[in-house]
Amino acid sequence: MIKVLRIIALYVVLWFVFLVLGVPLFVNETGIHMALTFFGPVVLVWLNERRIKKKTDLADAEVFVSKIESDKLAIREQVERYMPALSRNMRKAVKINDYGAAVSDERNLVIAEFLNSTGVQLQQMSLTHAMSYIEALLEAETSIRREDTQFDPRFIPSNGYDFEYWVAEGLKRFGWQARVTQGSGDQGVDVIASLEGLSLGIQCKLYSAAVGNKAVQEAFAGAKHMGLDKAAVLTNADFTRSAKDLAASTGVLLLSPEDIPTLADQMNLKVQ
Repeated sequence: MIKVLRIIALYVVLWFVFLVLGVPLFVNETGIHMALTFFGPVVLVWLNERRIKKKTDLADAEVFVSKIESDKLAIREQVERYMPALSRNMRKAVKINDYGAAVSDERNLVIAEFLNSTGVQLQQMSLTHAMSYIEALLEAETSIRREDTQFDPRFIPSNGYDFEYWVAEGLKRFGWQARVTQGSGDQGVDVIASLEGLSLGIQCKLYSAAVGNKAVQEAFAGAKHMGLDKAAVLTNADFTRSAKDLAASTGVLLLSPEDIPTLADQMNLKVQ
């Protein structure tokens, strides 16, 4: 309504200018005078509306870009904060059969849950765009670390014995001193790692099902028995609710392969 009134008002003003001041000075023929008096303001109004629309479209485009960048910033902050957990959940969302083929892919659900849980409110980006952006951030971070350390948490050994050595080697690549225990007498600790005077006993579990609280009990008791500062259970799988509850009360860390690159940061330790 406001736009219509603006156009009418502008037309009336221009028509008056053409009628009284403009056209009679240059046109003597009545027909041409009337045509110019009527159509002249129409053309000028049209040109003015085009100018306004172009300016409005430019402003809208700037707002659109600004909101997109705001969405990207909010997403990037949360991805950096929850990188290990998000990477772990993205890995678990893709189910691979014994022949190496993907039988299900629920990464879109993982990302939707991530955005909802972290309180990211998308202003302009679509959910599909946000998913692509998050996947690109994760891949970029993984690629950088893979190139720098030759460690890739996605490629896990297929047996438990190799898994223990793989965990120890991975920790070494990120500044830890780590060694695999000798099996017998390890009291539930498979890898002993240390950094900045802090010692950590890790029980490694290569499982296809969720790890229960027995592993948490063994890691806690083993670390105490060996005089280590902290205990942890590291698995490629999930943890049961009882395992999480027991870990919370005993201080046992529940880790995944994706935690290896950032474990020092999580424990507020500095890699030399």
